[in-house]
Amino acid sequence: MTSPFDRDDDATLLARLIWGEARGESMRGKLAVALSVINRVPPPGQHRWWGDSLREIMLKPAQYSCFNPKSSGFVLLVDPWLHDAELVWADCRDAASLVLAGEVRDFIGGATHYHAAGRRPKWARGREPTLRFGRHVFYAGVP
Repeated sequence: MTSPFDRDDDATLLARLIWGEARGESMRGKLAVALSVINRVPPPGQHRWWGDSLREIMLKPAQYSCFNPKSSGFVLLVDPWLHDAELVWADCRDAASLVLAGEVRDFIGGATHYHAAGRRPKWARGREPTLRFGRHVFYAGVP
């Protein structure tokens, strides 16, 4: 099965995820979302159920709603630069590059999960947020 993202490298795929999940956030908000994705990558020799590589983690079904083909924003994710938002896309690319290069310290406390403020998914019930930033609520220690 092919995907519109098969040819993307990790930086482009992460930029798409940032675009799909946090394009309306400040640069720091975009960085926070990117860091939470990077925090899911397991140490060498370990395995996590959501994936072992950055690509697996980002494209794992039901993990990031922006990659759901049934999502209303999916078409925006496929061609973000066609929607008169070149500057926002550039910010998403910059955020992905900075995080992948290790140039951003983990200011989200090791969080691996987040949700939009005002929502409370099942996995977040009974858990204390690590951080609230922008329009997202972040959590660490989610198995």
